Amino acid sequence: MYKGIKANYKRLCLAALFLALSIAIFVLESFIPPIGIPGAKLGLSNIITLLALVYLGVRLSACILFLRILITALFCGTVVSFVFSLLGGVFAFIIMSVMIKLLPNKLIWATSVMGAVFHNIGQLLAATIMINNMSVWYYLPVLTITALATGVFTGIAAQVTDNRLGKIVREKFC
Repeated sequence: MYKGIKANYKRLCLAALFLALSIAIFVLESFIPPIGIPGAKLGLSNIITLLALVYLGVRLSACILFLRILITALFCGTVVSFVFSLLGGVFAFIIMSVMIKLLPNKLIWATSVMGAVFHNIGQLLAATIMINNMSVWYYLPVLTITALATGVFTGIAAQVTDNRLGKIVREKFC
């Protein structure tokens, strides 16, 4: 019984660490100038979401993602940015949750790419709802190309982090 409780505290501590890191990374990324394409970002906090899915599973990862979106919207955003982040995050999270179960850990980058693409789809859906106009979908090819590049970048960063720290994290927290 005691071992189970101790393991739960360790997982909760790891989840709290991931939440803090994802918020910090999100805030730091807000200081990076735009990459030239309106609405496009690197999505560096997605690195933490991917690692949380690998180490903590879907339920805790969903909590981390939702809390990160809520907290950063409260301190750094608006209601509109919250809606865009939430719909993008939910769409990305659903596809990443499925892919992380289907693909081996060596393909975290592929999960990241699909997450980036679906994040953009979720955000376009938010824009469609907010402005009540389907014309925003013409922007999907541009956002998809951007998502391929940013998804590969964040996916490789998550993969390298997992390769370097995964054994330690699994031994100490999981």
